[in-house]
Amino acid sequence: MMRRILILTLALLMVFTAGCGGRPGHEDTAPAPAAEPTASPEPTPEPMTVDFEGKKVIIDESLPLSDFTDEDFVREENGRIKCLRDDVTAVYGIDVSAWQEDVDWQKVAADGMEFAMLRLGRRNSEAGDHAFDAYFEKNYAGARAAGLKVGCYFYSSAITVQEAFEDAEAVLKVLNGRPLDLPVAFDWEVGNRDTSRNANVDGRVITRMADKFCERIQQAGYESVIYLNLYLSYFKYEISISQKYGLWFAGYREWPDLAYRFFMWQYSNEGRVSGINGNVDMDIMFHFAS
Repeated sequence: MMRRILILTLALLMVFTAGCGGRPGHEDTAPAPAAEPTASPEPTPEPMTVDFEGKKVIIDESLPLSDFTDEDFVREENGRIKCLRDDVTAVYGIDVSAWQEDVDWQKVAADGMEFAMLRLGRRNSEAGDHAFDAYFEKNYAGARAAGLKVGCYFYSSAITVQEAFEDAEAVLKVLNGRPLDLPVAFDWEVGNRDTSRNANVDGRVITRMADKFCERIQQAGYESVIYLNLYLSYFKYEISISQKYGLWFAGYREWPDLAYRFFMWQYSNEGRVSGINGNVDMDIMFHFAS
C-alpha cells in the first residue's frame, strides 16, 4: 500500500512540473536578445600633405589655410599677374631697395602700382653688423608723395633672439614714430650658404627671433609680418606663428601655392615698372571678403 501511494505521489509531481513548464534542476529563463551588430570603426582620415622638393610635408589643418588655385590667376601680356577672384580685392605693388637706385615714384603710380614695401636696412649676413638702405628716406618721401601706401622691411641675418630684438630696435630708431600704411616685415634669409653666419640656424630659433622682432614692432604701434618662401614655411618656421602675424609669401610661379593663408604675395623679382631702371620685385596684396 505504501509503495502505491509513493508511486502515485511521484506521478502527480511529474504531471504538475510538466504543466508548469519547468525542468528539474534548471531555472526558467527568457531567450537572450540577438546581439547588436558591431559598427566598424571610422577610418582615420589621411593628413593633408603637399609635395615640396621631393618630400611630403604634412599641413597643419588647424591653422588658417589658403584656398587659392591656379585658376584664380592669369599672366597678362606685360608679364604681370592678375587675380581673378570676385571675393578677393587684389592690390598691386612693388618692393624696392637701393638696388633700384633713383625711382620716379610718380611714374610708378601712373603705371598702376598702389603700394610699396621699402627696405629700411639689413644685418650683414657675413659680418653681422647693421647697414641702413641709402635710398630709404628718398623712397619713403617719394612713394608717399605719389599717393602709394607704404610699408617697410628689414633684411635680417640674426642668429639669436637678442639680435632679432636689436634689429627691431634699429628699425624703430630710423622710423622715429613716422606713419606707415602697411606693416614692417621681418625678412630673415640665408645668404651665401658657404659664408653666411646664419646658414645653420635651427627653425625653432628662427621662429623665436621672428616672434621677438614682430612683437617689439607691434609694441611700438606698427603692424608686423613675416616674409618667407616655401622652404622656410615648410622646413624652418614653426608655422603656427602665422596665427600671430601675417605672412608675406615669396614664390615665383603662376599662382601662390603656399598651403597657409597669407596677406601678400611676391610673385616675381624680374618685373618691369615705369620709373624704375631694371628689374623690380612685384607684389599683390589681398583683402578677403568676410
